Amino acid sequence: PLPTIVSLVSLALCLPAMGGPDAITINVGTKAAAPFLGFGWSKREDDGKRTFQWIDRLEADVFFEAAAPRDMELAIRAAPMHMGWRQQRMAVLLNDHFAGEVVCEHSPDFRDYSFAIPARLFHPGKNRLILRMAYREGLGKDPRELALAVDTLTLK
Repeated sequence: PLPTIVSLVSLALCLPAMGGPDAITINVGTKAAAPFLGFGWSKREDDGKRTFQWIDRLEADVFFEAAAPRDMELAIRAAPMHMGWRQQRMAVLLNDHFAGEVVCEHSPDFRDYSFAIPARLFHPGKNRLILRMAYREGLGKDPRELALAVDTLTLK
């Protein structure tokens, strides 16, 4: 079973009309995010402005629960591995169904990327969000190959 914190996510996703919050945010660089993150994530980092985690594979998983599917917006605050000559592409899949794709800004700065996620892609219960990247690259003395630094994921 998923950790207890997922029940809070489920409540936040499913009960906005009943007085609950209308959005949930996963602060990816914190310990509290660990139960939601699956394959493809590197270590937690802090640059003095924010905490974040790099995606160090071509795909990274995020798991959450929803009791009643509804149309939602996914906002991802992230910064691509900036290679100067190449722009990063990020595709979003929910439960193995394509939900959208963006070309990341040609900049190493953190920015918000949004995706409209239709209710038909959600499952009651456990859901798997996949962030699929076009490439990953090494940089300097860091032995990792990195694709995207993710600060927050918000569903609203």
